[in-house]
Amino acid sequence: MAVQDFEGTRVDEISDGIFRISTAVASIAGGGITYNQYLLVDEEPLLFHTGKRRMFSQVHEAVAHVLPLETLRLGLRADTASAGAPLRGALT
Repeated sequence: MAVQDFEGTRVDEISDGIFRISTAVASIAGGGITYNQYLLVDEEPLLFHTGKRRMFSQVHEAVAHVLPLETLRLGLRADTASAGAPLRGALT
């Protein structure tokens, strides 16, 4: 499985065409937390972004090393759907 690091954001191919994009945040009390996004590469690639909005530039850069960004659809958690407009705008 392919593993790449981009300024604290790690990309692992966990299965054929399925990538986990992990960003560790050590500043959170209790030892930190890791946010995971999932990239599904198929005829219509999908990024399921579950992290914080401020992480999107790191995730965006990591995804760009896997596939052309203009081919990507974006999936958001229900509680972040209204915040998704700036993220969708970053993809166009």
